[in-house]
Amino acid sequence: MNTPSAHIDFLTGARELSTLTGGTALGASATFTGKSWDCGLFMADYSNAGVSLPPTAGKHAPAYFRAFAASDVAGTLNIQQSPDGENWFKTDTVAIVAGFSAGVYLESKVLMHYVRAQLVNGSTAQTEVEVDTVLVSI
Repeated sequence: MNTPSAHIDFLTGARELSTLTGGTALGASATFTGKSWDCGLFMADYSNAGVSLPPTAGKHAPAYFRAFAASDVAGTLNIQQSPDGENWFKTDTVAIVAGFSAGVYLESKVLMHYVRAQLVNGSTAQTEVEVDTVLVSI
């Protein structure tokens, strides 16, 4: 499987973090694990670089991690969090219903240092898939 593109431009307000699209559909019983994001040091990294945060960026580190997924086959969408980047815990999970137009949305409060999304595909290969994630500060 090709690694999907991922980017973050938190300072300008564009908050798309990790994307998996139909061009990288998963095989039977395969897993997509999105990029892990360091929420504990997120704002400190920019402060140390001497960057001034605009009003749209919020005043605090990310408070919520949101994920959206749709697939033409059944699967599971998980949000995982980790205190150290090595040991991961599912903090929220939702079943993905077969049918690309029946997408699911999942939100988890950021409780640990790192956060990421994971899609576990069912027993049939996908032909259509979409996974999008976003960090939200308040």
